[in-house]
Amino acid sequence: MPVLMAGSQRHPFAGELPQQLALRSLSALAGHVLEEGVATPPDEETDERPLAPRGALSEILAGQRLDCLKEWLELCRGRRIHPALLPQALELGAGAPLLEAAGPRGLWLARQNPDWSHHLRLVGGLEMWETGSPRVRAEWLAGQEPPRAAELLREVWKQENAETRALLLRALADRADLEVLEMGLADRSKGVRTAAAQGLWRFPEFPLVRHWGDVLATAEPPPADPGFDLSIAGLGEKAGWLAQLAWLAPLGAFVEPREVWREALVQGFARAAVAQRRQDWAAGLLRAGVLDQRLFLLLDWRERDAYLLSGDARWDWYGLHRPFSAALASKIWRELQTVTQGRHDWSVAQALPALGHGFAVNQSLEQGWPEGSPHWRAWSSAVEKMLALHSFRAAMHKEMV
Repeated sequence: MPVLMAGSQRHPFAGELPQQLALRSLSALAGHVLEEGVATPPDEETDERPLAPRGALSEILAGQRLDCLKEWLELCRGRRIHPALLPQALELGAGAPLLEAAGPRGLWLARQNPDWSHHLRLVGGLEMWETGSPRVRAEWLAGQEPPRAAELLREVWKQENAETRALLLRALADRADLEVLEMGLADRSKGVRTAAAQGLWRFPEFPLVRHWGDVLATAEPPPADPGFDLSIAGLGEKAGWLAQLAWLAPLGAFVEPREVWREALVQGFARAAVAQRRQDWAAGLLRAGVLDQRLFLLLDWRERDAYLLSGDARWDWYGLHRPFSAALASKIWRELQTVTQGRHDWSVAQALPALGHGFAVNQSLEQGWPEGSPHWRAWSSAVEKMLALHSFRAAMHKEMV
């Protein structure tokens, strides 16, 4: 600073040099060029939480371990992100846990950079609805109480284009009242009608919904296209019509899909289970042999763990479940020792690194590998990536203690 000030004495600077330097520093923090007169960031004293260690988060935000950000934020509870890391965190992360860890200064930064405005949907007021992008407006609307959200949607319905109407309606479909859904069903746009139809499962007595149930009870496809934009790949025309109704109609108690038109019913019921968040249907379809990751992820932790324990190795699904129970960790460890002794399997090798998320950080994984196997060289890279991830998590937990 003394050198800069001395230089300004020889060549007068147009403006206040310290103010300009401060503005440039703030711009670097905000990740966006700020104008003069911008509000200063909150004082550190406004957030009394201690700073979280920077080591692991720096590596995560450098792009090496982004898949560990969620776990880091869980460990960060009660602490806050170091101010120097906030721009990268806002650039790469999202969600309430991130904003909580970012604190008042992170919220201030998000308000300075339009590229980070999506973070404000969690705390923003009516200005998010009035000035945000369609995606931000939809996310903000989804966070409002249903009566207020429905009122806001009715106010702007006629002035929005079809694409935005569909987007906003989808944000409310599983909470919208029947009047809003009927407004969508009467729309000229097929996309808007489809968004409305996807919320009708909550109204089983509605005439159209009762009609869907009557058709499904006949065990035959409807006589004509239901008229919604819900195409399902791999099905013929009539099978696709039947799958649409199975997707849209409310689910009762689980019943295994019958053999007639089975694939169409399975496709539709699987999507309905996800849309209606029906864990019983997800578990039932999985037991019936339907291999659909969306159904697996719908289960709670205990059900997922039990499902993986009860069947053959599902390498691509092991990485979707974390943490492993002790019993499941033992099962996967034994399977790892067996599979890495055999010929290289590309699909299994692709799934191995993610397993580093599931094993407990205090579990030793370094020993016992079949390094003398003639196939070990082909497996070693995938195993080393898994061990590196597990080792990073262990160091992260130690740092955050």
